[in-house]
Amino acid sequence: MLKEIKANLRRLIGSKNRVKVYTIMGIAAMILILVSELVSTDKESENKSQKISVRTDSASLRTEEYEKKLTDMLSKIKDVGTAEVILSCDGSEEYIYAEDVSSDIALQENNNSEKLQNKIILTERSGVKEPVIKKVMMPRFNGALVICDGGDSITVRERVIKAVSAALDLPISKICVECRIR
Repeated sequence: MLKEIKANLRRLIGSKNRVKVYTIMGIAAMILILVSELVSTDKESENKSQKISVRTDSASLRTEEYEKKLTDMLSKIKDVGTAEVILSCDGSEEYIYAEDVSSDIALQENNNSEKLQNKIILTERSGVKEPVIKKVMMPRFNGALVICDGGDSITVRERVIKAVSAALDLPISKICVECRIR
């Protein structure tokens, strides 16, 4: 069987159709490369989507944590009573990576040129290279909704708005306080 295939290939390569055979073999090679890239890209995208979902979950967990802390804090304010807080936030966590910045300065009589290079610093853990995280930026809160027992009182609303504004660094126009249905 193998001898027959070799004989057929030699016959095709040695014939007048040599250009067609090489063209077909080249196209077949490109298709194989494309298929291998698609398969590896699918696996990488699955891994990335898992990492992204973990980051999104941690951002939503932190938002829930802020909501709970704010709810506890507001419930301790005079005449507020039981409170619930809903926060809206912009985006998710953002990572700022440590960079190594190097510059080359070339001075000539008339021309000055400067070349900057930024390289992300990597660390290796268990054989896996990861970038060094310099800072994690938390999502910014866009607004807050507070529902509480004392929300129908103007003085209680004012106290709650001031407290939420101070705790989250939100302008008072982005905070809504409503009375709970009794």
